[in-house]
Amino acid sequence: MALSPNDRYLVHALLPRNQISILAGASGVGKSTLILQLLGMIQRGEPLPGGHDYQPGMRVAFIKADRNTDELVDAALDCRCDITQMHVEGLVGQGFGQRIRLNSKGLLMELLARCLPCDVVVIDPLVALFGDDPRMYNKMFGHLVELADWCAENSVTIWGTHHTVKARTDFGFKRPQDQISGSSALLGFSSTQMILCPPEGQIVTYQFHIVPHRLPPETLNFTRDDHGLFVPWTGDLDNLDTKKVLEMFPDPDKTITKAYVATAFPDMPPQDLDAHLKVLIEQGWLTKAAHGRLRRSGN
Repeated sequence: MALSPNDRYLVHALLPRNQISILAGASGVGKSTLILQLLGMIQRGEPLPGGHDYQPGMRVAFIKADRNTDELVDAALDCRCDITQMHVEGLVGQGFGQRIRLNSKGLLMELLARCLPCDVVVIDPLVALFGDDPRMYNKMFGHLVELADWCAENSVTIWGTHHTVKARTDFGFKRPQDQISGSSALLGFSSTQMILCPPEGQIVTYQFHIVPHRLPPETLNFTRDDHGLFVPWTGDLDNLDTKKVLEMFPDPDKTITKAYVATAFPDMPPQDLDAHLKVLIEQGWLTKAAHGRLRRSGN
């Protein structure tokens, strides 16, 4: 279903209107590729992964801070995204080096002004143009508040990319958004936080975690084809036990207990069922709700 211009989202859950959202991930994980693929789908009016509704006809601008414009054009072509429908600013090869060193924030605001009028500006990467240490809370707080004011004044949504922290092998993060590198101001003063994680350990997919402020979090799973493009993953649906579990969640808002799930598997040892549910949670099919209950995720 198409969202109206009065809806609070440009893209449901991902991009709240006139706010800042962040897509974080390790260098080379595919953040730019995923954004270009999603923008291409929106241009063509295709359904988005996870069934997220969006406002058709969005005016998009793209500020590419770590590549030149030609490279962005090539990447967009691979992703079936029509770059000619966007206002594009590429910093590399444009003689901006000295200005970035002396006043990167001033340059960012100048580039944003060039993008008007538009509905969404992709800034890839975002924090690099702040010109300050991303670990400094007060610095990040100030920059994000200034950008949030600019978004509200100009009715523009910012979608910025950023980097994640790599966990040690002996522990994991309690929440996906805790992987976002730098000060916690990047969590508190941005809106939806999205985290793209590569396959690792028992996780065989790229996991796209979506953590809105006012909606339940969800995880979408992808693989990548021979051209490096993201493809929704359905591999584990071949597992009959997985199908049986997911069929117990006809409503994505419904939560059920592990004990209720166990009633469908009377012959399965409890430890085996716990292990299977753990894998489904790790792979993003299920999420933990309050009081030990489970909810179907957005795959």
